[in-house]
Amino acid sequence: MSHPYDLMLRCLVRGIALLSFDARTEIPEWTTGGRVEEALEVRGRLAAGRGKAVLEELPAALDAMTPILPPAGSEITGDASIVHHRRALLNVLWAICRITAWSPELAVRLIDELAANELHVDPWERHRIMTAMTFYSHNAR
Repeated sequence: MSHPYDLMLRCLVRGIALLSFDARTEIPEWTTGGRVEEALEVRGRLAAGRGKAVLEELPAALDAMTPILPPAGSEITGDASIVHHRRALLNVLWAICRITAWSPELAVRLIDELAANELHVDPWERHRIMTAMTFYSHNAR
């Protein structure tokens, strides 16, 4: 079983994959779309870690995800019924990459946006997202 922080990186990978390959929306200014393999590589480097090393490497892994994401505030075009959900997802993905923003409130926002974008998480994953963001934000103080 992987650590809860791996799940946070998996959420980023899933969001990047949806934004990259969604046939109903497009991000015109994101010329580097489809970099899911790079996101998987970043995740893979941290996924095998254990203990304190994971906590030490987590900020760098999140920083490595930022150039893979579409630019913050990117225009998203396409199916009007889902464009606002994709924008909200992009905003929460950027928030996850700022580890200083991690909080129980951000965890709830992430869970809600994943669901709104049909990237459902099961009850165990919801618990682990809450655990990761709450534990890290509590210990970072």
